[in-house]
Amino acid sequence: MDEVTCIVCPNGCRIAKKNHGRKVTYVGNGCEKGLDYAREEFINPKRMITTTVRISGAREPLLSVRTSAPIARREVMELMRRLSEIEVNAPVKAGEVVFENGLDEGVVVVSTKNLDIDS
Repeated sequence: MDEVTCIVCPNGCRIAKKNHGRKVTYVGNGCEKGLDYAREEFINPKRMITTTVRISGAREPLLSVRTSAPIARREVMELMRRLSEIEVNAPVKAGEVVFENGLDEGVVVVSTKNLDIDS
């Protein structure tokens, strides 16, 4: 039996996956959203990524960034590797796409703050 803690709401239901031969059931969810969360977590877990990338021409050496949507957990390390290899040039505006990662269709990495050119 596998188990996850739901993070959809503050209740934190512990949802267990039980295998009955070919049939799978889930127990412990307090609502349908929790059930959906557990199914997704067992089948294809995804994560939002927040991190930093190097930036040149700004007063600060790092720019905070995040993915525009969750990406498959299995691709997190590859995305982090790719982000460690890039450097963005100032100025940058919050919400600006700084990296089109190519790992998950439609998911990009965006700046979370404005950074002007260091003068």
